[in-house]
Amino acid sequence: MTKVLFESRLTNNGKIGVDVLRRRLDVETEVAQEIVKKLNAFELATLSSNFLEVNSESLPWHDYLQTRYRLEVAAEPRALVFADTLIEVLKRAPQTMARHYRREASLGLKKTLEGFNCQRLPVSLFHYDRFKRLYKGAEDDDIDFRLESESELLRVPQVVNVASCSSFDPSIGQYCDEERCVVCTWIRSWQLFVDKRSGLAGG
Repeated sequence: MTKVLFESRLTNNGKIGVDVLRRRLDVETEVAQEIVKKLNAFELATLSSNFLEVNSESLPWHDYLQTRYRLEVAAEPRALVFADTLIEVLKRAPQTMARHYRREASLGLKKTLEGFNCQRLPVSLFHYDRFKRLYKGAEDDDIDFRLESESELLRVPQVVNVASCSSFDPSIGQYCDEERCVVCTWIRSWQLFVDKRSGLAGG
């Protein structure tokens, strides 16, 4: 299993047909389907149109697959595999921490947009320059009170689905964190939103 999953990450964009997986594992169809269900349930891989795509975004899962492959298939010395893995983890530690802090500071774009249901909201919430000018330094209670008093309102759409942009094009992950760029679908339309940390931008 480790060999099949690891090698599938290196070819065909990380995808492997379910039938191909069954043949390579040399198991019955029912057993293969059960394996696929479990991989999908634990988000280690995604099942789509009879293809299994190994999760390439989870670094711990990637490390585990690579380590098991090197130990069990390539038969490399355990001490060497451990040392190499540790070095790789330490190398990317700054990026890992930076991503963690960006996630902590993000707007929670997906959850915010999922709450859109034809409400009328203050326009300043959608223009960071205006919001900053009006409310910078103010206490939360004061901001809430003054937002309630704003007269210029914008009616938001009724959002029916929100998905990460990377679900449509994985290459977007090179330029933007998954939770900071989403596509939302609403009745009879769709919209792209990007959390630029300078406001909630739509285009």
